[in-house]
Amino acid sequence: MAVDPLAAALQELEVARKLVARSSNRQTRNREHRDFLSATSFAWFESHRKHISTTDIGLLDKANAAYRVILDATAKNSAQSTYLEAMADAKNALIGLRSRLAVHGPTKPASDLAPDFSPLVGDATMHGILQRRWDECQKCLGVGADLAAIVMMGGLLEALFVAREQDDK
Repeated sequence: MAVDPLAAALQELEVARKLVARSSNRQTRNREHRDFLSATSFAWFESHRKHISTTDIGLLDKANAAYRVILDATAKNSAQSTYLEAMADAKNALIGLRSRLAVHGPTKPASDLAPDFSPLVGDATMHGILQRRWDECQKCLGVGADLAAIVMMGGLLEALFVAREQDDK
């Protein structure tokens, strides 16, 4: 099994596509097959999607919509074509996401982005200092230097307190 969430999702889609395509029926009636297709969708929603960091919400929405069609179709005896079209849409979205990540790299999770210090600090110079301290904290956390990150957070708080004191004068 692939470690990369996009590779894992693509691999699971291929297995699901083969399962649906090899059936001679026009509808997917086999409960085990529908359960497998449902599990494939849930793997996307509950596991793979959470590990993909990108700002391309459009491609994520396309993948989500395709997996939602697959999941909804498992509630009844849906046509093979419904599954195959949704799987093709999901595959195209995942390939697009993979290409985007290959070119642009992963984006920082929203929790890693610096907060907006503007409401707290009016001075542009101090705002820049706070931004740099935040970035230094993130770098420390990124390399596993947790104690250094705590020290840097103390420096960030100190700079914030100084900035607030200067603004109050």
